[in-house]
Amino acid sequence: MDQNESSVPRRDACGRQRETHGRKDMTLRRRNFSFPSEERSKTLQLKIRMMNFNKFRRRKGPAWTRSEQKKARSSHSGSSKCCTLETADSIQPRNSAIIVPLPRLQIPGFYYDPEKKRYFKITKDHPGKNFAICQDGGYKNVSSNSHNRVKAGDIKVTKKPSRISILNSLHDREYSLSTQTTSRNILEKLTQLVKVRQRLVLDPCADHHLELDQFAVSRIEPDACYERILTLYETKPTGNQVVQFHDLKKDKNNKFEVVHNMAMMKNQKITGLLWSPHEQTKNMYIVSLLGYGNMSGETMIFTVEGASQRIVGRTSVQGNSVWANSWNRNPLYSNMISIGASKVALTFDVSMKRRVIHVKCQSAVLAQEFSWSNPVLYNGSRDGCIRTCDVRVIGPNWPVMSLNQGELASITCLQVLRDENYLLASGLDGSLKLWDIRARACVQDYRGHINEITHGLRFYVDPTDSLIFAAGQDSVTRIWSIGSGKLLHTIPFPATVDRSLSPIPALYYSEEWGGKGGMPGLLYGAGDSIYSYSY
Repeated sequence: MDQNESSVPRRDACGRQRETHGRKDMTLRRRNFSFPSEERSKTLQLKIRMMNFNKFRRRKGPAWTRSEQKKARSSHSGSSKCCTLETADSIQPRNSAIIVPLPRLQIPGFYYDPEKKRYFKITKDHPGKNFAICQDGGYKNVSSNSHNRVKAGDIKVTKKPSRISILNSLHDREYSLSTQTTSRNILEKLTQLVKVRQRLVLDPCADHHLELDQFAVSRIEPDACYERILTLYETKPTGNQVVQFHDLKKDKNNKFEVVHNMAMMKNQKITGLLWSPHEQTKNMYIVSLLGYGNMSGETMIFTVEGASQRIVGRTSVQGNSVWANSWNRNPLYSNMISIGASKVALTFDVSMKRRVIHVKCQSAVLAQEFSWSNPVLYNGSRDGCIRTCDVRVIGPNWPVMSLNQGELASITCLQVLRDENYLLASGLDGSLKLWDIRARACVQDYRGHINEITHGLRFYVDPTDSLIFAAGQDSVTRIWSIGSGKLLHTIPFPATVDRSLSPIPALYYSEEWGGKGGMPGLLYGAGDSIYSYSY
């Protein structure tokens, strides 16, 4: 090598410029540090890039996203879009490049789906294709070693609520303002316009067998066809109670006429008065007597024949007072009646005249009501509880269900809606509540009702289950919307009527007064008269 060639600048493997000084020993010494071969250069570059890639991969923070992966590739690959490697074992030509994919990340708690090309969280319902449940409750990768196992503490599983909140969902679906039907809305608006259309004067002394100085209507009960009514009177000077039945007729002008029939007087307090709800026994009704002194309470069954009536059955409850009665509405059990007494509930077969069920209760049964189609009897007690029993099976598991109205809310009246999933109940503390039987909870509270001392104070519901009619101890009749709980209208006691005998008016609402195609409205009993309220 001549002197000119030795002075040519050269670069080492690190890229630093060096000059030769013409010395042969230096030339020979640097012969081992000349340019590396093409294969060695490319292999070295690949190792450097992989080292930098591993450093970047160990950074802190959440799992990589696609944008971060793309950024990492572009930042560590220089101007090229992929890493190339040429090997002797490759079957590709020497000038072709092999694409080396980046290693897939192993993120704890996630798995990668090659079909969808994305990561998914490992949950209990969807653990992933390559994961199996471990004995300790975690997940392990089937395709990997045991050190890749995911522990149960690393996975957060959102549990579904054990109990669905049907208190709101069912009530909003069936009894809310958002689901009010057109007929229900119209009925609520018409209720605010209700007024007196007719006055019907009563006379319990029409058969001339009774001598009364003063009387007042305290209860009205219609038959199954709404063609006849039973009236209960409070009387002076004897203080006894009188029961009378009337025929209710309607003319072409939709005017009512009352035909007075036979009346009977009882020297005991009448706690139950009810017509049969069935067509085949529509001429029968039951009367329950409280009992006093050494006389036990009893229930009598009457049948009506024309203008007269006669007793066909009598049931006495030895040593107990009778507070309530009910008649089964189910056609399969049309002959079954129930009696609520002191710490006992009895069920009788009217046709067979025998006792069917005898149920011991923890408290006196003050109110009873049968369901419309289900063979279920609801018993409201003095202790504020509503207990149910299936009339088909009575055993040690009685009661089937129990609802608590309140410790001071002795149940005075029960009413099952035609939907049969809802129950209305009133108490001596003035409470009036709607219960969801499925949820066993109160879903609506109707405020304004007043009652403190009156046992057996009843309320009534229209046939569409839209309105509640209830008279309070303050002599005011209130009408609520069942769906919204809103107080729609109030009817004051007539100012011209003396309320010394019966300060609480008698109520009953029907859509067919006088028979099929009859007049809808509210019968309002006060004093010696019945007032017909309509729209």
